[in-house]
Amino acid sequence: MHILVILLPLVNSILCGLFGRYLGSSGCVRASFVSLFLTALVSWLTFYRVAFWGEAIHSPLFPWVHSGCLGADWCLAIDALSATKLIVDTTVSYLVHVYSSEYLGADPHVGRFFSYISLFTFFMVALVTADGLLQLFFG
Repeated sequence: MHILVILLPLVNSILCGLFGRYLGSSGCVRASFVSLFLTALVSWLTFYRVAFWGEAIHSPLFPWVHSGCLGADWCLAIDALSATKLIVDTTVSYLVHVYSSEYLGADPHVGRFFSYISLFTFFMVALVTADGLLQLFFG
């Protein structure tokens, strides 16, 4: 479930970026609202799991770089501090999406804007949940 925190903003960015013309402005806004609301909800549930149950989450997703004796896997590492940062980042990002939808009401490039801001949210979450220094630089 905690993998959705990082996947939902990326999927929303791809959806609004590639299919923004077909969805229209209101479709991109609705997709962004649902995606970021679910991201914030999952981050709150992850915070509850980490803070109140005392579980630190270390979840390897896929092998990333393997060359000789150097090996780095893409992992999510969520402890109490990163869970707190997750709820701040995703909740504020959701509120920015809500404010931006009203602010950019008549702009013809709303889909592109929501694609970029969702991609920014993805990189912010990737930075917070980084397991190692290489993944931290990616975020």
